[in-house]
Amino acid sequence: MALAGAASAQGMRRAVPPADCLSLYAPGPDPYLVDWRQMVEVEHCDRMKRLQRLTSLSTLQNSVEFYDASVAADRLPPDVNVKIPLLRVVFPDRVFFDTDSADMRPEAWEIVRIVAASLRSEPPDVALFVVGHADERGPNDYNYNLSIDRANALAEALVGSGVNVASVWRLGFGEDMPLVAGSNEYSWSRNRRIEFLFAARPEAIPAWIVDQQLDMTCQASTLAEAEACKAKLEVKPVYTALEVLASAEDLDLASQGVTVNATSEKTVVNVQQEKRTLELRKPRKIQLYPVNRKVGEIEVEG
Repeated sequence: MALAGAASAQGMRRAVPPADCLSLYAPGPDPYLVDWRQMVEVEHCDRMKRLQRLTSLSTLQNSVEFYDASVAADRLPPDVNVKIPLLRVVFPDRVFFDTDSADMRPEAWEIVRIVAASLRSEPPDVALFVVGHADERGPNDYNYNLSIDRANALAEALVGSGVNVASVWRLGFGEDMPLVAGSNEYSWSRNRRIEFLFAARPEAIPAWIVDQQLDMTCQASTLAEAEACKAKLEVKPVYTALEVLASAEDLDLASQGVTVNATSEKTVVNVQQEKRTLELRKPRKIQLYPVNRKVGEIEVEG
């Protein structure tokens, strides 16, 4: 049976990449100069194939769903000037966490390894948002904070796995954006979920969320049930996506000979006689305003 409201998902579809990703290459006027915009669809296709292949080899292959969509250029900063594809990878939260807990289950580390392995093969401008959702049971504030803690735990685990070429963000919605209407075990199991959202630019993901994620809520077998679910929604005026950065502990610097220069705010790491410098910076944040369909600019936290 079709779900009422499912058509409002605005183009979010099951991810089926073409056989040849290079067929998506968009040639530019100069054959010797390749702009990142020409490769954005190719890299999106590669990302889908790589994650699907890696997940198919895991014990959790039957627990994951892949979807893709796109964000129009006019919803992005002027310097982007191209439509950005987005990949949505969804797991039930029980894969990662026990009830009322933000402590990762042993099975969760298998997914962390898969996502981290994929990110290491990405170009340096890729962004990943780890988004937590809860079901309606329990106080709203508790569910909201739990969804943030869970997203943060997974984001920190990924960053700690050495994916510092990518930007990794955490975001939580609690029970505010249920995917399925109803107050039963089926609905709850669909609504408590972890979503991994990938795109070539971090600004594309919040834009997709405020444009389309809210439209995807409250899918039901009847229009009346969907409308009743939407009438109960208590969407907050603003949500904050926060970038999660690697720390000295993540990089295991202490065991590799580390000195910290507080004046220059740089950490110098000596690894097998090779020195490299890591800039210490504050995380970035993006404010989302779903009700008004607006997204703030990237700002530095604090």
